[in-house]
Parts: sequence; structure tokens; C-alpha cells
Amino acid sequence: MDTLESGNWRLEKTGEIDYSLHVPTNCIIGLWLIKIRVDHDDYREDLRVLFNPWCPEDEVYLEDETMRKEYVLNESGRVYTHGQMCYPWFFGQFEHRILDITLYLLDKSNLSTSAKCSAVFIARALCSIINHDDDGVINGRWQEPYTGGYDPKHWHSSVDILNRFYRTRKQISYGQCWVFSALLVTITRALGIPSRPVTNNFSFHDSNRTNICEWEIMHDGSVKSLDSVWNFHVWAEIWLSRNDLPDGYGGWQAIDPTPQEMAEGSSIAGPAPVKAIKEGAFHLPYDVAYLFSEMNSDISYWRRERDGQFGKLIKFDELKIGKAILTKQIGSEESENLISTYKLEAEKKEALISTEEKIEIIKAVNPGVSFVIYEHLMGKKPSVEIKLKVPEYVAIGNDFQYSAEFTPTEAIGAAAEAKISICIFVSTNVGKFIGQIAKHDFHKQKVSKENALKGKVEYIKYRRFACASYSIKIFVTCQLLSPNEGINCDFVTIPFFCRPPDIKVISKPPYNQGEPVDIKLSFINEFRFGLSGCYFELSAPRMKPKAFGIKKGLGSGESCYIHLQYKPKRFGDIMLIAKFGCREITVACGSLEKTRVPSVRKSVDLPVNSGSSAIFATHGFTIPAKDFMSTSYLKLISKAIAGSEKLLKISSQSFPESGRRAVLLPTRPPDIKVISKPPYNQGEPVDIKLSFINEFRFGLSGCYFELSAPRMKPKAFGIKKGLGSGESCYIHLQYKPKRFGDIMLIAKFGCREITVACGSVELDVAKKAE
Repeated sequence: MDTLESGNWRLEKTGEIDYSLHVPTNCIIGLWLIKIRVDHDDYREDLRVLFNPWCPEDEVYLEDETMRKEYVLNESGRVYTHGQMCYPWFFGQFEHRILDITLYLLDKSNLSTSAKCSAVFIARALCSIINHDDDGVINGRWQEPYTGGYDPKHWHSSVDILNRFYRTRKQISYGQCWVFSALLVTITRALGIPSRPVTNNFSFHDSNRTNICEWEIMHDGSVKSLDSVWNFHVWAEIWLSRNDLPDGYGGWQAIDPTPQEMAEGSSIAGPAPVKAIKEGAFHLPYDVAYLFSEMNSDISYWRRERDGQFGKLIKFDELKIGKAILTKQIGSEESENLISTYKLEAEKKEALISTEEKIEIIKAVNPGVSFVIYEHLMGKKPSVEIKLKVPEYVAIGNDFQYSAEFTPTEAIGAAAEAKISICIFVSTNVGKFIGQIAKHDFHKQKVSKENALKGKVEYIKYRRFACASYSIKIFVTCQLLSPNEGINCDFVTIPFFCRPPDIKVISKPPYNQGEPVDIKLSFINEFRFGLSGCYFELSAPRMKPKAFGIKKGLGSGESCYIHLQYKPKRFGDIMLIAKFGCREITVACGSLEKTRVPSVRKSVDLPVNSGSSAIFATHGFTIPAKDFMSTSYLKLISKAIAGSEKLLKISSQSFPESGRRAVLLPTRPPDIKVISKPPYNQGEPVDIKLSFINEFRFGLSGCYFELSAPRMKPKAFGIKKGLGSGESCYIHLQYKPKRFGDIMLIAKFGCREITVACGSVELDVAKKAE
């Protein structure tokens, strides 16, 4: 029988001993046990069923091949922070053990078995287990000190975090929004769900569902925030068809894994269709209203009088939140602004949304709040326009300059005077006040564009607050003096910045898998103070991060460098990430993108991993089989497999175009060759060669062969050195048959990283002469 069908399952014979399996698109995602019976012998293997973005019937289907390459297959990328600043990140979804860790997290989430066929439910469950307070993957902290853990900027690899968590089974400390987002991208890509990190500049944390951020301006011109405006916030997007929603809401879905206190008490936000967020379709699941407020909220500024009582509402700013929404471009290291997919573009917002429409949107978010007090300022231009000019960032240790221009409206006239206050302070990235740097008051300042106020902030003023996790805020208020008495205010944020180390590849291309590449790491101390306890750290795929200490300190203006070698253990595009650290500043990271490494063997189109990780392209015995059972146990009885070819066989292939991916993870068996020529006689030695090729993308350690035969105790033969990716090993030995007839020799290869692989050969042994 060439085809075997049971419901939506279909098994097809594609060769003498090869079978291909169609797994239905409603199959439960996770680890299955497969049992194959051959001539009364049972073989058990683990089978992993994943989503398939190449299959049109799968809910994660992504038609565009370039998007699949970027959002499913790409193992590295960038996570943007403030403006164009970003962290290089190694997602590593195909790294050793990452798939098994992902499936462990899925089981740990206590998601019901029936719900594991839905990408929506799986994504929400993974968010929950990432950010769980007690036993999640990583613990969040948004302010120093990071006692008992690492500064969130220490991390630049999901693989490092997930492996630490899996090894210790303890929550890792600490992370912030970009770390939570990058972890979710890794584990969703490992399951086959297209995903990407997305960064919102100036993001509102709406815990009370008003869609309005309330800020107080004190009587002396200083500001106090009642609600949290984050300098930036990172969430993730996953690509789903959303068959549970009306037509048109498939595609990118926003999902926020960062633990936050939401109005409903949940710490999970999404997945919500990006289209629904833009339209304000708050009735659709999940958490559209909350995600809408993160980038579409408004800021109201209230005046607090000297006696502590609230005065009037002085400004309603509709343009500050959600200034830019960034992600990495496909096939490029540049950013792409997604603002038009989430909201009406800032420069068009006033013209396209009337006051009435704005009030209706806010009421839809929270019908219990009265908005009469805001109406008179919605869409109204202030009497004086304020324009702040500041640098894009402040390099720690440097002075910086700023200017504030004031332009009165025609109704006010050019001779107007005002009381102006400029307050400069430091806050965390989530908006918490840390300390004031300076405050300047001008009691009778002529208001005109020509009379711009300029200032300089010296390093000595802010050095006790200098930290790459913080930023400087400049807040300006301008109150016109009688008879006009109009008032306006504005603020700007300037992040602190540490220049990353420079990475140079000295060796000239081409770079070959397994061959050393010379690399130079260098760093210039541009700070005005010396650095001590300095070190470099290099990270790359299939390599544990390696640290290199610098013996002496680094004075102001001095530089340091090291030369080292890196052997690529895989082929394709590789990102190298270099880190510089010391006692005085937080970590600075640089990256070298797209180092192309060709394969020393025949190249393949898709990344193929084995061992405890994912094979995204398999062929041969990828077999759940005849019967689908609710116990997640599959059984196949097949007589088509016979003779010495009982072992499972793998070869690289593209994704199946139908059904979900069934991922079987055996290893290629060792090769066993009989060197002696027949006939083989009872009691006479037979020369045998056992060999094995490491086709994995990671090295193997603790390797050994083992030979078993009738009338012989199994003998093990250790391999002294490890086996790198693409390397081979072999041994020669002799075997004396102790009986005649058909004899099967079974060779076994084992190591620490993978389960045992077996090969076999049969001998026809002649009876010993009398």
C-alpha cells in the first residue's frame, strides 16, 4: 500500500523504505512519542510537531518568501530603543536545546492539551510563563541597583538566558521590555510562528484605562508625572490568520510579554490585530484598548497652585505619545517605521481626527470617565509655540547644549513678555523621577523667536545620575504675563549613551566553516574619567560567550584592543556580538552583521539542526502514523521496513507545502564497514571499520563507539577528542564470529549532546571445518 489515510492524516511511501507524512493543520503542537514496529521489534522516537508558515492551511502561513526568511529563519537582528539607538540581538531559535526548552515552557504554562493547537492560545501562554512573578523565565527590574542579578543591558542573546534558566530551573535576573520581547521572538520562531520585536518611542502605561496621561505642573514650574510615560517600550508582533475574528484582521498581531499592571489585573496583553489597534476596534480580542493606549494616548497638563489645590487644565497634547514605531527592515540593518500601520501619522493626525471623534474614541476605551473638562482644549493651538533643540543623545562624560525657541501667535503680538521656567532632571526609562540637575527661571522674558534661551549642562552636574538605563528630561513652561496670561509647556527626552566597542574582521573572505577567522576588538575611552576592571566579551552562534580581561585600567582618551580567533561552527549569515564592560559604566555592545560563511559541505537552503533542537526540513521516517490518539501516543505497524535497513534516515528538504511540520530528531547512524573480504569463517578474525560524521551545527563531546554481536559482550571504544561540526572519526577493530550462519553486527555511536545512534551490517559466516 503506497498511501495510508486516517482522517486528515496521510502517510505516503516515497521510496523503498522512505515515508512522508501529512500532519493536519489542527494537530496539537508539542512533543509526541512515536512507536514503529518492524518484524515484532519496537522502535521509539520523540516527535515534535510545530507550526508551518509554508503551508497555506496553517494559521501562521506567510506567503512572502523574503518575510519568511527574515521573521522565521533569521537567527539575529536588532531591538530598537530610543530613536535609532538599538541593541544587537542573537535570537538563536535553531540553537541546541532551544526547541526543547520552548516545549518545556509550553508544558510549564499549564495550557490545556486541546488549546495547544491554537497559535493564539500558545502565544498568550508563552507570554505568561516568560513574565510570571515567581517561576517565570526572567524577572523584571526597571531601576538600579540590580543586586543579585545582571543589568538588563548585559543580555544580548536569548540563548544565554534560556540555557541558564533551563539549567538551573530558576528565574533569571534581570530583564526589561526589550529582553522580554526578544525572548518571545525566539520561542515563537522556534515553534514556526513568524515574529519580530517592535519599539514604540514615548509609550504610555495606561493602568486605569482613561487613555489620558495626567501630568502636574507645580507652581514653581517643575513637573510631576501622575502616569507613566516610558521613553520607549518594546513588544512583539506575531503573524496569524486570526480565524477567530472577522475577515480582514489577520496578519501582524501585537503581543506584549512585559509584565505590567493592567486594568483587568492581567499581565498579558494581546495578541491584538494591528489593524484593530489602528481602527480602535476595542471589542475584538485580545486587549486592543490597552495596546491602543500605549501609542495613541494624549497628555493633559494640570496646574497645581501654591496651596496644593489643582488649578485649571492648561494643555492637551495629542501628538507626543507614539512618535515612532520601529522594527528592523527585511534584509537590512536599518529601521522601518511602522507608525502608519498602528495610527494616523503624527503630522496628519489633527486634520484627520475631529474633537468629536477623539472624544468618542476615549469614551470607547472607558465609558465611565467624563471628558467635558478636556473638550475646550482638544485641537486648540497654544498662545505661544515652544520648540526645543537638543542633541540626539548624551555621551556619558560629555557636556551638552540645548535651546528653547518661543513663537507667539499673531493675536499675542511680538512684544509679549512671559515667565519661563526650564527644569532639567533625570528619570528612568519608565518615567520615574531620579533627581534634578538644574532649574532656571526667567521672570520677564521677551517672547520671540529671536530671543531663544540657550543653555549648557556640564558633566559635573549630572555625573552622579549618569547611567545608560536613565535619560535626561528638559521640561519648559511659558506663562504669558498680563494682560494675555496664556500658558504652554513642553518637554524633551535625551538618552544617555555609551559608545560600543569596534569589531573588525582581519581575515579576508571567504570565511569557511570550521576554519579560524582573525578578529580585532577595540575600545576608546571617551569619558572624562578612568575605567577599571575592563573586559571584552565575544558571542557568536554555536559558541559560549568568551570573556577576555584587560590587565590595566583605561585612562581618559586611552584605547585598548585584543586579537582573537573565531571558528565558525555553522555556515550562512553569522552575527558576531562584542561587549565591553567595566566597573564604572554599564555594558556597551557592538555587532558585526552578515558575516557570510559558506559551508565546507554541500550547502542547504534552510538551517537544519539536530540533536535536541529543531530540524525544520526533514525527510524519511518523519512518521506519526496510522492512528491519532488523544493520549498524544502514535503507533505504526509497518512491514515495509525490512532487512538491515531498519534504522531511521534523514535528509534535507524544504518545508512541506501542506500540513504542520512533524520533526523527528534521530541522528544519522554510524557507518559500519567490513574490510575483510568474504568468505567469513567461524572463529577467524574479521576486520571492521566504524565511522561517524558530525552533521550537526554544534560540536560533540564525550564521544564513543560500541560494537555488539552474538556471543560477545558489547565493547565500547572512546574517542579522545571532541568532534566539531562537519568533522568525522573512525576506528578499526577485529571481530571473531563464535557461531556460523547469519550474524548481525550492531554499531552504536553516543556522546553527551545527542541520544544514541545505531547502525548495523549482516555477515554470512561459514561453519568451522571439522
